[in-house]
Amino acid sequence: MLLSVRSLSIRTSLTDDLGAMLAVSCENAAEYDSLRSSPTFRLHREILNQLISDSAEDDVISFDGFCVPCDQPSTFYLNRRPVFRAETPVPNWREGLRCTRCGMNNRIRSMAWITEQVVRGQKHPQIFATEQRTDFYKWLRTRHGEGVIGSEYLGPGVEPGCLVDGIRHEDVEHLSFGDAGFDAVVSMDVLEHVNDPVRAIEETARVLKPGGEFLLSVPFFSGSPSNVRRSEILDGEVVYHEPPEYHGASPPAHGWLVYWEFGWELVDELRAVFGSVEVIVYQSRLYVHLGPNLMLFRCTRGK
Repeated sequence: MLLSVRSLSIRTSLTDDLGAMLAVSCENAAEYDSLRSSPTFRLHREILNQLISDSAEDDVISFDGFCVPCDQPSTFYLNRRPVFRAETPVPNWREGLRCTRCGMNNRIRSMAWITEQVVRGQKHPQIFATEQRTDFYKWLRTRHGEGVIGSEYLGPGVEPGCLVDGIRHEDVEHLSFGDAGFDAVVSMDVLEHVNDPVRAIEETARVLKPGGEFLLSVPFFSGSPSNVRRSEILDGEVVYHEPPEYHGASPPAHGWLVYWEFGWELVDELRAVFGSVEVIVYQSRLYVHLGPNLMLFRCTRGK
């Protein structure tokens, strides 16, 4: 089956240093709404709408830009074709725009960018990433060496801190690390799969040094003031409050069960534990971070 591909050149008047990262922080829903209605972000949405309209017949759109993890120019592809019949043809900007060199998508490349900002100037930063089998972890390890520790969740019967075939097992609700050992903890799209995310947030703060940073991404519902519990574990059994939803695998495999959908209540939960919490809204035509509602969370442990 042939795919229709179009390469688009992006020209804008955004005030983002000729295309470098534009990242603006906000603290709550009101500030977020104000930011989204600002001229810069309105213009950005108009450009995206035009791109979508111009490429309505194309299955794949390609963009030229600069990849931060690769540290060189690259091409990024956005697949418009739905993977499953139930999906809409609206592009998934957050999970798309994969670099043809490293394979990292929009969301992951943005985390690479902010991680470098956070640890800049530190000779041997101690970093914990809640992933180990990924290209992001390999990149982080290459950049910062043995100070980087990664892990995967290997199941309820595995002791935290154990190695299984070279993969370290950690349960983010019960980390095996001692107190105040890391300069940064990076977690991408894990917290929504955790039964007790508040416990995981507290554990993350515990293993961070004073002044250490927790860099977090989750699927975030910016129009919702509250979190929604979709499922939970009670007496060792999974109880569903909403129809089961999974991330990370195509049918017939299930992937990772979603326990939570996060709204602004998550920010309150983060703020109750950390001294500072910023919601970073970002975009960049140079680094090809395009799409609506691109955000991540930067939390600093108080000193």
